[in-house]
Amino acid sequence: MFIFLTYINTIIKMRNLDHFKFISLLIILASCGGGGGGGSADPNPIVPNVSLSFSSNLSEIYIHNKIILTWSSSNADSCSASGDWSGTKANNGSEEIVIREAKESSFILICSSSSSSVNKNITVTSISPYLYADHWDEINTYRESLKSVYENPVGINQEETWFKTFTIPQSRFTTDVTNTFIDDENFKGNVGYDTWINIGDSTFNLNCNWVPQKPNEGAIKIIELIDGVFTNFYYKEIEGCNHPLPLKNSDGSFQIVFPGHDEGKISAGLAPYATSFVFDVSSKEFFDMDIILASHGQGIFDYDLDGDDDIITTGAGWFVNDRNAAVSTKNCGEIGILQNNGFNDFNLITVPLPNDVSNPDPATNGFLPNEGCGGAMSAHAYVENNILYVTYTDFNSNPNHTNPSWIIEPEKNVVIKYDLNNLNILEVIELPIPYVEANFINLEYYQEDQNWIGGNGKSHDTHSQFLDIDYDGDKDILISNQSYWYEKSNVLQIIINDDGVYRDQTAQRLFNWNIRTGSLHHWNFSDVNGDGYLDITTTDGCGGPPSGSGLNLPRNFGCEKKVAINDGTGHFIQIIGPMEIYQIFENNEYKTGQLGAIFSLDNDKNLKWTYMTGKGCNDGCYANGDWDVFIASLDSPLSTGPNGIDPSLVGEDGYSEFFYLLNNLSARTAVESGEYENGLEHYIAVGKDQGLLPNAKSLSSIVVESYDSNPKQKIN
Repeated sequence: MFIFLTYINTIIKMRNLDHFKFISLLIILASCGGGGGGGSADPNPIVPNVSLSFSSNLSEIYIHNKIILTWSSSNADSCSASGDWSGTKANNGSEEIVIREAKESSFILICSSSSSSVNKNITVTSISPYLYADHWDEINTYRESLKSVYENPVGINQEETWFKTFTIPQSRFTTDVTNTFIDDENFKGNVGYDTWINIGDSTFNLNCNWVPQKPNEGAIKIIELIDGVFTNFYYKEIEGCNHPLPLKNSDGSFQIVFPGHDEGKISAGLAPYATSFVFDVSSKEFFDMDIILASHGQGIFDYDLDGDDDIITTGAGWFVNDRNAAVSTKNCGEIGILQNNGFNDFNLITVPLPNDVSNPDPATNGFLPNEGCGGAMSAHAYVENNILYVTYTDFNSNPNHTNPSWIIEPEKNVVIKYDLNNLNILEVIELPIPYVEANFINLEYYQEDQNWIGGNGKSHDTHSQFLDIDYDGDKDILISNQSYWYEKSNVLQIIINDDGVYRDQTAQRLFNWNIRTGSLHHWNFSDVNGDGYLDITTTDGCGGPPSGSGLNLPRNFGCEKKVAINDGTGHFIQIIGPMEIYQIFENNEYKTGQLGAIFSLDNDKNLKWTYMTGKGCNDGCYANGDWDVFIASLDSPLSTGPNGIDPSLVGEDGYSEFFYLLNNLSARTAVESGEYENGLEHYIAVGKDQGLLPNAKSLSSIVVESYDSNPKQKIN
């Protein structure tokens, strides 16, 4: 329009233009589209190029997780994908992609128009979280060597799949070494056992011991770690002790009791009584409890249900007898309860055994009819519905009674029910025969004397504990069965309480389990992998193959140091053993410590093992009081996936590898055949769609979401 008016103006100014020419010119201009929209097109129009923005929210992920690809384009007629995705895509959009394999994935996007195209490539790396133990061949070689010299089994459920799918790789462990000074030539860890307790930022590693054939040469050792770092070492020379007992008081405070016990005195013809001590965790001081015990086996429980931890123990005859009498009194009182009233304040209560007949004044009475007392090697207890339940191992009742009220077969372990109000015996229940006695051939007594024949039996049952390991609401029993003959073995017997009927289910409930170790006097329960079920850590010394066998096995192979996880229904599989824990090799030997490795679980669920040996020399030396302190650590907390990984890394929070493989035969068969590398892969591929259970939560009568890191005496 602007051009048209300009032309008109020009024409009007042409004075010599006649009327006819003017009209003709208007017609011509009008026919040329002066009003717009009718002009001829540009023969070479400029078309904008395609532009493309393409991104991923992640560049590196674990397998079975998703990425989000996002893109936007302009001036494009179409977009298409290639590489590790495909198909026609909208010109603008986003897409979620789950990457199943461990690899480097390439995602290519091309957007085009009739005149141009743009392509962009995004690379995403997907990583497998799985890391497997690679020392099965070594372990299996040692097992086969043992089988060649033993008539009886060397382990329980030790198939390759259980080892490879669950054992934590040695590469995940590191060991730090520091140094301390203790001027005691008798320093050692045996015979004694250990545990731990977390208080504030500190983890206290606890051990006490007595020394064979050497009276009064025991000691208490407390190693304090703060944030995993060696900080303090508290040491006290004592007569003897074998089990440290950390007690929690109802106000939340702690005291650590070291019950007296010194079998070193037996070689001198003395009873194994010794002074007991308590450690004040606030002042870091030891106090004499003024309580004398021969406490071989004991346990923590709440006798009066007041929230204070109490103790039941063997060797409590001092409670009721005067050791200073000219003729020793013979009151029966082998079993005692230390009722906790606060720091170093205990009531002493005697618990009767069946058919006991005391003689309080032998000088006057002489030998009384039926006089005699029973005994036991260990005791543990709980209270329910006004009944005190006590389990006794290596139990023996008064052998002199001619008309016993309770008939008990010799060499059996028992549960005795007491009326809580007066401690009258209500019932005596014989437990199943010790596992090794029922399942091994050609067993022999360690010594053919009255302590073993009719007492300890062919299995020395050194420790016991009530615990509802299958979370069904009733208390099961765990007992250590040890055979001390040529084929030395150590089995954790599992006795399941089936509505009041006790059944031995050891062989069905232990997996990847070596029984040819030093001893098994102690274990602890704690939740090591954070799934709300209590797991087992064992602790004792080291043992080798039989003398004269000619076998050359590394010392650490025979150490009783295990971590075994619970599937949630009371089955346990060893995932860490001494070959993973002890990796320091010096002076032609693996260092296992004069003070053996003490397991601890700190407040952040980090696993550590702390042990000590003489600096620069082999285990057993003194090194002039110079001691190396070794702290072995796992690189991160354990979880419930294959080989302890966190299953949420592949999007399956709450999955339990042990429960899944144990309870789904098709999955286990697929893993054994190599079709799937582990149970979690099977679950992701087919198990979830088939409705297979990933954990035991729906089967548990009692569900606990989480525990703290301290040892537990009950499940809730």
